[in-house]
Amino acid sequence: MNWPASVKPTVALPVSKEDFYAPFERLFGSFEKLPVNIQGKYKNTVDFMNYQLTGNAI
Repeated sequence: MNWPASVKPTVALPVSKEDFYAPFERLFGSFEKLPVNIQGKYKNTVDFMNYQLTGNAI
């Protein structure tokens, strides 16, 4: 399943890591205070989503 495609109609492109992380902030604290490796996971997810949502395929 191409899950990024399922949210395409509801998101503005490009998706920023800050916008993507915003719903998680109440649970995990501010993005800037996350360990660097965890920040990287969010960045990688956003990069993947933006790539998929611009019509590219992996």
